[in-house]
Amino acid sequence: MTALITGVCGFVGQYLAAHLLDCGEHVFGTYLDLEDRARMGALSKRVGLLQGDVRNPKKMGMVLRRTQPDAVYHLAAVSSVGMSLSRPVATMDVNVSGTTGLLEAIKRESPKTPVLFVSSAEVYGRVRPSEVPIRETQKPAPRNPYAASKWAAEEVCHYYERTFGMRIVVARAFNHTGPGQATGFVIPDFASQVASIERAGGRGTLRVGNLESRRDLSDVRDVVRGYHHLMLKGKPGEVYHLGSGRAHRVGDLLKRLIKLSRTPIQVEEDPERMRPSDIPVLVGSLAKTRRATGWRATIPIERTLSDTLEYWRTHAR
Repeated sequence: MTALITGVCGFVGQYLAAHLLDCGEHVFGTYLDLEDRARMGALSKRVGLLQGDVRNPKKMGMVLRRTQPDAVYHLAAVSSVGMSLSRPVATMDVNVSGTTGLLEAIKRESPKTPVLFVSSAEVYGRVRPSEVPIRETQKPAPRNPYAASKWAAEEVCHYYERTFGMRIVVARAFNHTGPGQATGFVIPDFASQVASIERAGGRGTLRVGNLESRRDLSDVRDVVRGYHHLMLKGKPGEVYHLGSGRAHRVGDLLKRLIKLSRTPIQVEEDPERMRPSDIPVLVGSLAKTRRATGWRATIPIERTLSDTLEYWRTHAR
């Protein structure tokens, strides 16, 4: 089986590529520029890399003819809420126009090829306590440009599925993290600061934003397994959750990381890290996904935090 991953050079894309390779699949992936490609490291020897901007249907058509994929995983996106707040136009362009460009190319070249579109649980926005755990039938109410772009891109997917009979499954992933995730996300932000303070012999302060938010947090290695399961067993036109099914308070995750530290850590609130539309709680029901695929997250949060901190002990400046 041959898979094509858009955005393969990103954090999740690399883990997905490695997983599919371990499952015996042939993997191709798109990258945007040479700087993007350089992030692949040794994995570039095992993945067929092709330059291509998903916003360009003609270019993506060439990629599809070159690779002849049996499955397309669409990961290419602006994936940071923080970045979307400072660059809302670019976020909409990449996430919505990029999805449209890719699906237009697939419609022309191989309309029966199954597609997994990676969305986000951020689309739900604020939910009432009575609505937790969130089900896929919950009406989205995005509260930041990233979430709005993912919701709009989902609607693009449903349009192509309904109108042209394309086989598109939507995965709404809840928060996931692990070794290699860039700063700008809560766990690598914490872990990179802990590692830097350790390297400085305990000098410095760990700066934080809102610690009261509660998040359904999974390991990226579990989530990419979920993507593969949904590609194989998900029903086209349907939306599925991927997550742990448990809500973790951000402050408690920080405490666990600090316990792993080799030096005492001082914590200070940073107003610059507070988001104007932070969502108090996001945790999802996984019943539909489990019925369809049997998938569940298996990696404990303690291992995820420990592995991420070890990564930043090697990479922190």
